[in-house]
Amino acid sequence: AAVNVVAGAILFFGKVMILLSTLIVCYLIATSMADSLSLQDGPPFLSLVIIAIMTWYVASSFMNTYAAAVDTIFLSFLHDQEVNDGSTAKPYYMADSLRASIGVKNADNKVTPE
Repeated sequence: AAVNVVAGAILFFGKVMILLSTLIVCYLIATSMADSLSLQDGPPFLSLVIIAIMTWYVASSFMNTYAAAVDTIFLSFLHDQEVNDGSTAKPYYMADSLRASIGVKNADNKVTPE
């Protein structure tokens, strides 16, 4: 449950940061182009709203791909913990940092996955 809460918060803040950085860049471009295009009302804010909506959906698709990768790694970690026992016949294939987080070791640290 904690992994989902932390990952959800990271994904949300990632989307917000992507959205804000894109809007800042587009606003700066729009204000510099407003003078050269002789726009009377300044930068076109409707365009910025449309860009914000499109940016949110693009950022969501990228961050959802990241979330799927995190979920896959977590499920692989759980499967490795369930199937293997750290012996020479059935070593853990998880990363050393994940192995250290649950406090287990392989019987022979020189075992590599085939």
